[in-house]
Amino acid sequence: MTLRRIATVVLVWLVAFTVVSCQSTPSTESVVDTAIATYRDGAVTVAELDRVLAATATDVVWEIDLDEPDQLEALVRRIAVDEIILARAQVDDEQIERRLREIKRRAAARVTLERLPPAPEIDRDDLEAYFGAERERFDRPERRRVLHIFRRYDADRDRKAVREELEALRQRVLDGENFGLLAREHSDSETRHNQGVLGEVTEGQYSNDLDSVIFSLEEAVPSAPIFTADGGHLFFVSDVFPARELELDEVGPMILRELMLVQREERLRDEALRLLGERGEEPLPDSYFDELLESTSPPPPVLFRVGEVEFRLDEFGRLGQQATRRGSNDDFARRLLRETYYQEILLQYGVAPEALDNEEIQQERDRVVIELFLDQTLRNRIADDTARLEAHYERNVGRFSEPVRVSITRARFPIEGIDSSDMARLEAARSRLDAGTSTLEELAGSNGGVIETRERQSISQLRAQGPRAVQFAFALAPGQHSPPFSFDGAILLFRLDDRFDAEPRPFETVRREVLDDYLSLSSQELYREFRDELLADNGFRLDRDALAQSARLLARLE
Repeated sequence: MTLRRIATVVLVWLVAFTVVSCQSTPSTESVVDTAIATYRDGAVTVAELDRVLAATATDVVWEIDLDEPDQLEALVRRIAVDEIILARAQVDDEQIERRLREIKRRAAARVTLERLPPAPEIDRDDLEAYFGAERERFDRPERRRVLHIFRRYDADRDRKAVREELEALRQRVLDGENFGLLAREHSDSETRHNQGVLGEVTEGQYSNDLDSVIFSLEEAVPSAPIFTADGGHLFFVSDVFPARELELDEVGPMILRELMLVQREERLRDEALRLLGERGEEPLPDSYFDELLESTSPPPPVLFRVGEVEFRLDEFGRLGQQATRRGSNDDFARRLLRETYYQEILLQYGVAPEALDNEEIQQERDRVVIELFLDQTLRNRIADDTARLEAHYERNVGRFSEPVRVSITRARFPIEGIDSSDMARLEAARSRLDAGTSTLEELAGSNGGVIETRERQSISQLRAQGPRAVQFAFALAPGQHSPPFSFDGAILLFRLDDRFDAEPRPFETVRREVLDDYLSLSSQELYREFRDELLADNGFRLDRDALAQSARLLARLE
């Protein structure tokens, strides 16, 4: 049962309860005021539980299984904690207002769209035109759901010991044990918290060597041990999803959402530009956002100003994290930055403060206060706990190391005019380059190419030169050359000049990073510790009979 459903049935129950059992049940008013839990300065009532359920019904999807009352109890405890925090929290007002600014910008955009004439309807012809223009986007390569177990080398485990451990684990899987459960118990990777799941993988996502392992595995048969610089791995494919071409009827809803998003952005932009025009102000050109994102220089601390309001780099980073947990790309970042700029114009010049939903903004303010208070409190709880942080550093030292880097020299050939015979010639040249009878510089000079040097590139920097660049770079030895491949309107061919192994950084150098990483991975555990202490200090008492009655009433109306 979802929160929306629970909120609905609670409201129905509150209205109908006295009619259904007027002789054996208290009045609606007394039921509403029934305390499920009490603490020193307040109580959590049925009415408050209903309010929180209704308020969050369209937000986080807190699925309550009424057969598991512990979940409902956790929600009651969370409500009590939030109320205690709001009564005692002291948070920087300026920081709160900066966080609320985004809420107000979104509200201003919503009010603006409600005032504008209705947008033109998107019809089947629009969907077909978009689908035809973007057809290749909807080709789905083969995907494999991959799990893995990682065993790290340490003082007591050399390569031989790790191999023996992995071979024993592999045999246990072959004998019928669950790979995911073994990963949870034995893996040294953080994926153990998700039973070893790496996710759905397509070819080219990892290095050529790993691709050859993952995409040659039979389903549900673990790989032989694979060794890297830090330790050994077992890979396991639980599901294979064949390659296929999606049809319009399958992707139509997704295309409709994309077109509606584009339409929405255009309407907000046009209204923002109109408002600027009325004030005689010049808008920032679109090229500004392109240059900002494409520049190799560090971005400025202030990305743009509207009136007296500055939009800062740290706000953009936080906003991007909130908007997507899947990782952003340049197009996403560009659209997000532009939309924020137009929303700020609408908020300042187009929408009066009284037009905003002040009740919603107050609720968001409370949420921000709680979030900021918890973040600072949990951070303070472990900031000085050196033993805990050092243990986390040792378990995950690879995450705090200088990454593997490579230096390459690449030849870039304009793709215009290159046909299959030219590609064959470039492919044939690779053997001469590896043999040393020709050089990359000579090949570029005789074929209209340009030589470019890339020093000490990380994997993410290399990926920006095309996904296949990563695949080739880690399959080559220094001095060897990649096959030619197309990317970004050119044919590329590169030489691996050097590879630099990952180097652990000293704990004190990365202490802040270790703290942030620990918080991100252990926030739920830290919150539970803090919650239980806070509730105990405030004399929290849960009326389990009232809680059970609430659960039974909800279940009756499910």
